[in-house]
Amino acid sequence: KVSVYPEFLTDGIESGPYGSRVNQLLDRLDSSSVSIVFPLEELKIEKELAGPLYLKLDTHWNGMGAYYSYRAFFERSKLDRPLEEPRIRFVEKLRSEGDLVELLGVQSSRQDKDYGIEMLVENHPRLIGDWRFERGSANRYENSDVDLGKAVIFHDSFMGPLIPLVARHMESSLFVYESQLDQSTIEREDPEVVILECVERLLHGLLEAPLPE
Repeated sequence: KVSVYPEFLTDGIESGPYGSRVNQLLDRLDSSSVSIVFPLEELKIEKELAGPLYLKLDTHWNGMGAYYSYRAFFERSKLDRPLEEPRIRFVEKLRSEGDLVELLGVQSSRQDKDYGIEMLVENHPRLIGDWRFERGSANRYENSDVDLGKAVIFHDSFMGPLIPLVARHMESSLFVYESQLDQSTIEREDPEVVILECVERLLHGLLEAPLPE
Protein backbone atom coordinates (compact mmCIF):
# COMPACT_ATOMS: atom_id res chain seq x y z
CA LYS A 1 0.00 0.00 0.00
CA VAL A 2 2.83 2.39 0.90
CA SER A 3 4.62 1.51 -2.35
CA VAL A 4 1.50 2.11 -4.45
CA TYR A 5 0.57 5.36 -2.69
CA PRO A 6 3.86 6.97 -1.53
CA GLU A 7 2.35 10.40 -2.15
CA PHE A 8 0.29 10.04 1.03
CA LEU A 9 3.30 9.58 3.32
CA THR A 10 3.97 12.47 5.67
CA ASP A 11 7.03 14.68 5.34
CA GLY A 12 10.19 13.17 6.80
CA ILE A 13 9.28 9.55 5.98
CA GLU A 14 11.64 7.90 3.50
CA SER A 15 13.12 4.51 2.63
CA GLY A 16 15.56 2.94 5.09
CA PRO A 17 19.27 2.50 4.33
CA TYR A 18 18.84 -1.12 3.17
CA GLY A 19 15.94 -0.55 0.77
CA SER A 20 12.55 -2.22 0.90
CA ARG A 21 12.10 -5.86 1.91
CA VAL A 22 10.83 -6.62 -1.59
CA ASN A 23 14.00 -5.27 -3.18
CA GLN A 24 16.12 -7.23 -0.73
CA LEU A 25 14.20 -10.39 -1.62
CA LEU A 26 14.49 -9.71 -5.35
CA ASP A 27 18.26 -9.40 -4.94
CA ARG A 28 18.39 -12.63 -2.96
CA LEU A 29 16.36 -14.57 -5.53
CA ASP A 30 18.19 -13.14 -8.54
CA SER A 31 20.37 -16.23 -8.99
CA SER A 32 17.72 -18.80 -7.99
CA SER A 33 15.19 -20.70 -10.12
CA VAL A 34 12.25 -19.18 -8.22
CA SER A 35 9.98 -16.87 -10.21
CA ILE A 36 8.69 -13.79 -8.41
CA VAL A 37 5.87 -11.44 -9.40
CA PHE A 38 5.75 -8.02 -7.75
CA PRO A 39 2.86 -6.18 -9.47
CA LEU A 40 3.81 -2.69 -8.30
CA GLU A 41 3.94 -1.06 -11.73
CA GLU A 42 0.60 -2.56 -12.78
CA LEU A 43 -1.06 -1.27 -9.60
CA LYS A 44 0.41 2.21 -10.07
CA ILE A 45 -1.07 2.32 -13.56
CA GLU A 46 -4.47 1.02 -12.51
CA LYS A 47 -4.80 3.43 -9.57
CA GLU A 48 -4.91 6.23 -12.15
CA LEU A 49 -7.32 4.41 -14.45
CA ALA A 50 -9.65 2.51 -12.13
CA GLY A 51 -9.63 4.55 -8.92
CA PRO A 52 -8.67 3.60 -5.34
CA LEU A 53 -7.23 0.09 -5.07
CA TYR A 54 -6.83 -0.06 -1.28
CA LEU A 55 -9.12 0.44 1.68
CA LYS A 56 -8.72 3.57 3.80
CA LEU A 57 -9.53 1.93 7.14
CA ASP A 58 -7.48 -1.17 6.41
CA THR A 59 -4.03 -2.14 5.14
CA HIS A 60 -5.57 -4.52 2.57
CA TRP A 61 -6.40 -3.90 -1.05
CA ASN A 62 -10.03 -3.70 -2.11
CA GLY A 63 -11.53 -6.05 -4.70
CA MET A 64 -10.20 -4.03 -7.62
CA GLY A 65 -6.66 -3.99 -6.26
CA ALA A 66 -6.91 -7.73 -5.67
CA TYR A 67 -8.14 -8.38 -9.22
CA TYR A 68 -5.43 -6.32 -10.92
CA SER A 69 -2.79 -8.15 -8.88
CA TYR A 70 -4.31 -11.49 -9.94
CA ARG A 71 -4.25 -10.41 -13.57
CA ALA A 72 -0.62 -9.27 -13.34
CA PHE A 73 0.38 -12.56 -11.70
CA PHE A 74 -1.02 -14.76 -14.47
CA GLU A 75 0.18 -12.47 -17.23
CA ARG A 76 3.72 -12.40 -15.89
CA SER A 77 3.98 -16.02 -14.75
CA LYS A 78 2.38 -17.24 -17.99
CA LEU A 79 0.81 -20.13 -16.09
CA ASP A 80 -2.53 -19.42 -17.73
CA ARG A 81 -4.55 -16.59 -19.22
CA PRO A 82 -6.34 -14.55 -16.53
CA LEU A 83 -10.03 -13.76 -16.68
CA GLU A 84 -10.25 -10.36 -18.33
CA GLU A 85 -12.54 -7.61 -17.06
CA PRO A 86 -15.46 -8.34 -19.43
CA ARG A 87 -15.69 -11.77 -17.75
CA ILE A 88 -15.82 -10.49 -14.17
CA ARG A 89 -18.00 -7.96 -12.38
CA PHE A 90 -17.13 -5.76 -9.41
CA VAL A 91 -19.94 -5.72 -6.83
CA GLU A 92 -19.76 -2.62 -4.66
CA LYS A 93 -20.19 -2.98 -0.91
CA LEU A 94 -19.55 -0.70 2.07
CA ARG A 95 -17.63 -1.67 5.18
CA SER A 96 -16.94 0.25 8.38
CA GLU A 97 -14.35 -2.07 9.95
CA GLY A 98 -10.66 -2.50 9.16
CA ASP A 99 -7.39 -3.66 10.68
CA LEU A 100 -6.09 -0.08 10.97
CA VAL A 101 -9.11 0.85 13.08
CA GLU A 102 -8.53 -2.22 15.27
CA LEU A 103 -4.78 -1.55 15.64
CA LEU A 104 -5.41 2.04 16.73
CA GLY A 105 -8.26 1.05 19.04
CA VAL A 106 -10.57 3.72 17.62
CA GLN A 107 -14.00 3.93 16.03
CA SER A 108 -14.77 5.48 12.67
CA SER A 109 -18.00 6.91 11.33
CA ARG A 110 -16.59 6.66 7.79
CA GLN A 111 -17.20 3.71 5.51
CA ASP A 112 -14.85 2.15 3.00
CA LYS A 113 -15.96 1.24 -0.49
CA ASP A 114 -14.97 -2.35 -1.25
CA TYR A 115 -15.74 -4.60 -4.22
CA GLY A 116 -16.62 -8.24 -4.43
CA ILE A 117 -15.42 -10.07 -7.55
CA GLU A 118 -18.08 -12.01 -9.44
CA MET A 119 -16.99 -14.38 -12.21
CA LEU A 120 -19.24 -14.19 -15.29
CA VAL A 121 -18.31 -17.67 -16.51
CA GLU A 122 -19.88 -21.10 -16.16
CA ASN A 123 -16.77 -22.98 -15.06
CA HIS A 124 -16.50 -22.28 -11.32
CA PRO A 125 -14.22 -24.22 -8.94
CA ARG A 126 -15.87 -26.48 -6.35
CA LEU A 127 -14.96 -26.18 -2.67
CA ILE A 128 -14.25 -29.56 -1.04
CA GLY A 129 -15.35 -29.52 2.60
CA ASP A 130 -16.13 -26.52 4.77
CA TRP A 131 -14.74 -23.02 4.16
CA ARG A 132 -12.33 -21.72 6.81
CA PHE A 133 -10.25 -18.55 6.57
CA GLU A 134 -7.95 -18.23 9.55
CA ARG A 135 -4.25 -18.74 10.11
CA GLY A 136 -3.35 -22.41 9.79
CA SER A 137 -6.51 -23.33 7.87
CA ALA A 138 -6.60 -24.97 4.44
CA ASN A 139 -9.23 -24.90 1.69
CA ARG A 140 -9.24 -27.37 -1.18
CA TYR A 141 -10.88 -26.80 -4.56
CA GLU A 142 -11.41 -28.92 -7.65
CA ASN A 143 -12.25 -27.93 -11.20
CA SER A 144 -12.56 -29.55 -14.62
CA ASP A 145 -11.78 -28.57 -18.20
CA VAL A 146 -8.70 -26.57 -17.19
CA ASP A 147 -5.09 -26.66 -18.37
CA LEU A 148 -3.26 -26.59 -15.03
CA GLY A 149 -3.06 -29.64 -12.79
CA LYS A 150 -2.41 -29.69 -9.06
CA ALA A 151 -1.27 -26.63 -7.11
CA VAL A 152 -0.52 -25.69 -3.51
CA ILE A 153 -0.88 -22.01 -2.64
CA PHE A 154 0.53 -20.66 0.62
CA HIS A 155 -0.92 -17.25 1.42
CA ASP A 156 -1.81 -14.55 3.90
CA SER A 157 -5.04 -12.58 4.36
CA PHE A 158 -4.58 -10.67 1.09
CA MET A 159 -5.45 -13.83 -0.87
CA GLY A 160 -9.02 -13.93 0.50
CA PRO A 161 -10.93 -12.27 -2.37
CA LEU A 162 -8.76 -14.05 -4.96
CA ILE A 163 -9.15 -17.69 -3.92
CA PRO A 164 -12.08 -18.55 -6.25
CA LEU A 165 -10.39 -16.72 -9.15
CA VAL A 166 -7.07 -18.51 -8.70
CA ALA A 167 -8.72 -21.88 -8.00
CA ARG A 168 -10.58 -21.65 -11.29
CA HIS A 169 -7.30 -22.22 -13.17
CA MET A 170 -6.33 -25.50 -11.48
CA GLU A 171 -7.73 -29.02 -11.60
CA SER A 172 -6.93 -29.35 -7.89
CA SER A 173 -5.76 -26.59 -5.55
CA LEU A 174 -4.99 -26.42 -1.86
CA PHE A 175 -4.93 -22.95 -0.27
CA VAL A 176 -2.94 -22.98 2.97
CA TYR A 177 -3.26 -19.89 5.18
CA GLU A 178 0.42 -19.66 6.08
CA SER A 179 2.92 -17.09 4.80
CA GLN A 180 5.83 -19.54 4.73
CA LEU A 181 6.46 -22.57 2.55
CA ASP A 182 5.89 -25.87 4.33
CA GLN A 183 8.04 -28.65 2.90
CA SER A 184 5.98 -31.47 4.42
CA THR A 185 2.79 -30.16 2.76
CA ILE A 186 4.54 -29.84 -0.58
CA GLU A 187 5.92 -33.39 -0.38
CA ARG A 188 2.56 -34.82 0.69
CA GLU A 189 0.57 -33.05 -2.04
CA ASP A 190 3.22 -33.45 -4.78
CA PRO A 191 1.87 -30.50 -6.83
CA GLU A 192 2.92 -29.32 -10.27
CA VAL A 193 2.86 -25.70 -9.10
CA VAL A 194 3.69 -24.11 -5.73
CA ILE A 195 2.69 -20.48 -5.16
CA LEU A 196 3.52 -18.28 -2.18
CA GLU A 197 1.59 -15.01 -1.81
CA CYS A 198 2.96 -12.74 0.90
CA VAL A 199 2.52 -9.10 1.89
CA GLU A 200 5.77 -7.13 2.14
CA ARG A 201 5.58 -6.65 5.91
CA LEU A 202 5.84 -10.44 6.39
CA LEU A 203 8.83 -10.95 4.09
CA HIS A 204 11.39 -10.98 6.89
CA GLY A 205 10.88 -14.74 7.23
CA LEU A 206 11.75 -15.30 3.57
CA LEU A 207 14.83 -13.11 3.91
CA GLU A 208 16.13 -15.33 6.69
CA ALA A 209 14.95 -18.79 5.56
CA PRO A 210 16.95 -21.09 3.26
CA LEU A 211 16.11 -20.65 -0.41
CA PRO A 212 13.82 -23.33 -1.86
CA GLU A 213 15.49 -25.82 -4.18
